[in-house]
Amino acid sequence: MADHPLHDHPNVLLGQPVRRVEDAALLAGRGRYADDVAVKARTAQAHVIRSPHAHARILAIDPAAALALPGVVAVITGADVAKLSDSFLVALKAPVPQWSLAVERVRFVGEPVALVVAASEHLAQDAAELIEIEYQDLPVIVEAAEGIAPGAVNVHDDVPGNLALDYE
Repeated sequence: MADHPLHDHPNVLLGQPVRRVEDAALLAGRGRYADDVAVKARTAQAHVIRSPHAHARILAIDPAAALALPGVVAVITGADVAKLSDSFLVALKAPVPQWSLAVERVRFVGEPVALVVAASEHLAQDAAELIEIEYQDLPVIVEAAEGIAPGAVNVHDDVPGNLALDYE
């Protein structure tokens, strides 16, 4: 550690314990979170719909019932995001596109699939329950060793053998 170029820099605490200052407030129930910040009246609220599947193809997302509710502003899907933007840059040896919402398939439980924007948080949640999402389950990889075993399903089509980076 002593030969690290930042070791002696006064603002870098490499290898040093850092005193936590937030614990007292959190333990006493006085923690502040992004959701605690007041928003202006008439500010739309959003709710993220997350995948219940570990690995699945997204066959269809039907937002019609949600969009029919008064006060629902929009339902945004991965397909919408892909039309309007480029994927995030992931610096690996293999091309692994990453999006803010799943595009065409989900790769982990809880992956964001759609975003509902509405007049209130509760309306956005209620509208999310009306969105019909059809999935086709795909084989799941649970252990890393399974993922690189011969014949394993590819989690990303452009990454044969599921090896996106080999680094020592």
